[in-house]
Amino acid sequence: LFRSRMMRLARSVYTLGRVESLKTIMNKIDAVTSEEIRELARELFRNEALNVVALGPLKKLQLREL
Repeated sequence: LFRSRMMRLARSVYTLGRVESLKTIMNKIDAVTSEEIRELARELFRNEALNVVALGPLKKLQLREL
């Protein structure tokens, strides 16, 4: 537990130049909207960048675009 806290504090100082409180971090997480998550997912999981690997009979496999 102590090590996790120290790692979080060190990461905060290294990336932000200051320590962010846990309350501030939780508020930032709570502020993320479902639309922001969907937008990021569309950006990261583009159909042209995805590959499918299957093992076993493929008779019932149905592929569709995301």
